[in-house]
Amino acid sequence: MFNIDRMKRERWAPLKNLLKNALEFAAPIAALLCLIDCIVLPILAAISPFLGLHEIVHGVNDQMATLLVVVLVSLAFCPNFIKHRNPKVAGLAALGIFFVFFANSVESTDKVIHVLLALSGSACIIKANSMNKKLAATVASTPCSCDHHH
Repeated sequence: MFNIDRMKRERWAPLKNLLKNALEFAAPIAALLCLIDCIVLPILAAISPFLGLHEIVHGVNDQMATLLVVVLVSLAFCPNFIKHRNPKVAGLAALGIFFVFFANSVESTDKVIHVLLALSGSACIIKANSMNKKLAATVASTPCSCDHHH
Protein backbone atom coordinates (compact mmCIF):
# COMPACT_ATOMS: atom_id res chain seq x y z
CA MET A 1 0.00 0.00 0.00
CA PHE A 2 1.06 3.59 -0.61
CA ASN A 3 2.65 5.52 2.18
CA ILE A 4 2.62 9.18 1.09
CA ASP A 5 4.66 10.37 4.07
CA ARG A 6 7.36 7.83 3.30
CA MET A 7 7.41 8.91 -0.37
CA LYS A 8 7.83 12.55 0.68
CA ARG A 9 10.67 11.64 3.08
CA GLU A 10 12.44 9.60 0.43
CA ARG A 11 12.10 12.40 -2.14
CA TRP A 12 13.74 14.97 0.16
CA ALA A 13 16.31 12.61 1.71
CA PRO A 14 19.16 13.42 -0.73
CA LEU A 15 18.75 17.15 -0.18
CA LYS A 16 18.56 16.72 3.60
CA ASN A 17 21.70 14.56 3.56
CA LEU A 18 23.53 17.10 1.42
CA LEU A 19 22.55 19.95 3.74
CA LYS A 20 23.50 17.92 6.83
CA ASN A 21 26.90 17.03 5.37
CA ALA A 22 27.53 20.65 4.39
CA LEU A 23 26.72 21.86 7.89
CA GLU A 24 28.86 19.16 9.52
CA PHE A 25 31.73 20.30 7.31
CA ALA A 26 31.08 23.99 8.00
CA ALA A 27 31.05 23.80 11.81
CA PRO A 28 34.75 23.02 12.31
CA ILE A 29 35.57 25.39 9.43
CA ALA A 30 33.80 28.15 11.35
CA ALA A 31 35.93 27.38 14.38
CA LEU A 32 39.05 27.54 12.21
CA LEU A 33 37.87 30.86 10.80
CA CYS A 34 37.65 32.07 14.36
CA LEU A 35 41.29 31.15 14.80
CA ILE A 36 42.12 33.12 11.66
CA ASP A 37 40.12 35.97 13.15
CA CYS A 38 42.49 35.93 16.12
CA ILE A 39 45.62 35.92 13.97
CA VAL A 40 45.01 37.54 10.56
CA LEU A 41 42.40 40.15 11.41
CA PRO A 42 44.41 41.77 14.21
CA ILE A 43 47.21 42.26 11.69
CA LEU A 44 44.69 43.74 9.26
CA ALA A 45 43.37 45.96 12.04
CA ALA A 46 46.91 47.13 12.81
CA ILE A 47 47.60 48.16 9.21
CA SER A 48 44.06 49.40 8.46
CA PRO A 49 44.74 53.02 9.59
CA PHE A 50 47.45 53.21 6.93
CA LEU A 51 44.96 51.94 4.35
CA GLY A 52 42.11 54.19 5.51
CA LEU A 53 39.99 51.20 6.60
CA HIS A 54 40.21 51.50 10.38
CA GLU A 55 36.61 52.61 10.93
CA ILE A 56 35.28 49.75 8.80
CA VAL A 57 37.45 46.97 10.23
CA HIS A 58 37.43 47.98 13.91
CA GLY A 59 34.94 45.92 15.91
CA VAL A 60 33.12 44.29 13.00
CA ASN A 61 35.38 41.26 12.67
CA ASP A 62 34.81 39.95 16.20
CA GLN A 63 31.03 40.17 16.04
CA MET A 64 30.95 38.54 12.60
CA ALA A 65 33.21 35.70 13.75
CA THR A 66 31.03 35.12 16.80
CA LEU A 67 27.83 35.12 14.78
CA LEU A 68 29.30 32.79 12.18
CA VAL A 69 30.56 30.33 14.78
CA VAL A 70 27.34 30.28 16.81
CA VAL A 71 25.05 29.87 13.78
CA LEU A 72 27.08 27.23 11.95
CA VAL A 73 27.92 25.21 15.03
CA SER A 74 24.31 25.22 16.20
CA LEU A 75 22.93 24.21 12.81
CA ALA A 76 25.49 21.44 12.37
CA PHE A 77 25.28 20.18 15.94
CA CYS A 78 21.52 19.80 16.43
CA PRO A 79 20.59 17.05 13.92
CA ASN A 80 23.16 14.59 15.28
CA PHE A 81 22.58 15.58 18.90
CA ILE A 82 18.89 14.73 18.54
CA LYS A 83 19.94 11.17 17.66
CA HIS A 84 22.20 10.52 20.66
CA ARG A 85 21.30 13.22 23.24
CA ASN A 86 24.61 12.90 25.07
CA PRO A 87 24.79 15.81 27.56
CA LYS A 88 28.61 15.72 27.73
CA VAL A 89 28.86 16.52 24.02
CA ALA A 90 26.29 19.30 24.35
CA GLY A 91 28.18 20.69 27.33
CA LEU A 92 31.47 20.70 25.44
CA ALA A 93 29.89 22.45 22.45
CA ALA A 94 28.20 24.99 24.74
CA LEU A 95 31.49 25.63 26.53
CA GLY A 96 33.23 26.20 23.20
CA ILE A 97 30.52 28.58 22.01
CA PHE A 98 30.68 30.42 25.34
CA PHE A 99 34.46 30.82 25.10
CA VAL A 100 34.24 32.15 21.53
CA PHE A 101 31.34 34.44 22.44
CA PHE A 102 33.07 35.76 25.55
CA ALA A 103 36.40 36.28 23.77
CA ASN A 104 34.73 38.27 21.01
CA SER A 105 32.15 40.15 23.05
CA VAL A 106 34.02 41.62 25.98
CA GLU A 107 35.81 44.73 24.76
CA SER A 108 38.20 44.97 27.69
CA THR A 109 39.70 41.47 27.48
CA ASP A 110 43.45 41.35 27.24
CA LYS A 111 44.65 40.25 23.79
CA VAL A 112 46.40 37.19 25.21
CA ILE A 113 43.23 36.17 27.07
CA HIS A 114 41.21 36.83 23.91
CA VAL A 115 43.42 34.50 21.87
CA LEU A 116 43.49 31.82 24.59
CA LEU A 117 39.69 31.88 24.95
CA ALA A 118 39.21 31.76 21.18
CA LEU A 119 41.69 28.88 20.82
CA SER A 120 40.08 26.98 23.71
CA GLY A 121 36.59 27.59 22.36
CA SER A 122 37.56 26.51 18.87
CA ALA A 123 39.21 23.35 20.21
CA CYS A 124 36.09 22.53 22.27
CA ILE A 125 33.84 23.06 19.23
CA ILE A 126 35.99 20.91 16.95
CA LYS A 127 36.17 18.09 19.56
CA ALA A 128 32.41 18.30 20.27
CA ASN A 129 31.66 18.13 16.54
CA SER A 130 33.85 15.05 16.18
CA MET A 131 32.25 13.34 19.19
CA ASN A 132 28.79 14.34 17.94
CA LYS A 133 29.35 12.71 14.55
CA LYS A 134 30.77 9.51 16.08
CA LEU A 135 27.92 9.13 18.57
CA ALA A 136 25.29 9.74 15.89
CA ALA A 137 26.92 7.11 13.66
CA THR A 138 26.96 4.65 16.56
CA VAL A 139 23.27 5.23 17.24
CA ALA A 140 22.45 4.87 13.54
CA SER A 141 24.30 1.55 13.28
CA THR A 142 22.75 0.08 16.44
CA PRO A 143 19.92 -2.30 15.53
CA CYS A 144 16.51 -1.46 16.93
CA SER A 145 14.14 -4.11 18.18
CA CYS A 146 11.04 -1.96 17.87
CA ASP A 147 8.20 -2.60 15.41
CA HIS A 148 8.09 0.76 13.64
CA HIS A 149 10.11 1.86 10.60
CA HIS A 150 13.10 4.22 11.09
